[in-house]
Amino acid sequence: RKTMRTLIVYASKSGTAKECADLLAQKLEDCEIYEASSAPAPDGWDTVVLGSGVRMGKAYKPILKYMARHMETLTAKRIAIYLCNGDLNTFTASVEKSIPKSLQEHAFSTVCLGGRPPFSKTPGQEWLQNDQLDALIRAIEDV
Repeated sequence: RKTMRTLIVYASKSGTAKECADLLAQKLEDCEIYEASSAPAPDGWDTVVLGSGVRMGKAYKPILKYMARHMETLTAKRIAIYLCNGDLNTFTASVEKSIPKSLQEHAFSTVCLGGRPPFSKTPGQEWLQNDQLDALIRAIEDV
């Protein structure tokens, strides 16, 4: 089985989306992580994972700009999307508000990995949706 090169691009304010990117990278082979504002074009990777925290129902601007800038390339790649949304009930609305329709339809996986409630210091990883994280890792590896 050929190793797929994976690029993780994230935008994070509280650190939750970065923490998820780090957890993914620990489990995946041949994986690189970049913060969205300094991420390279996705050309050289087989799979691209886009991640962001959510505030006021929307993903953060750096990931929105990255998606807009690289839309054509992204829709030609294997794409997975994760949001760190403290309120699981608003996940679908956050995806619809933040992720361009073409990427929503193209992504092989779109998941909520949980999130810390705003302005709280939740200890450890009690906020993390481990089942969703594991399912995302399996989906990325399932080539």
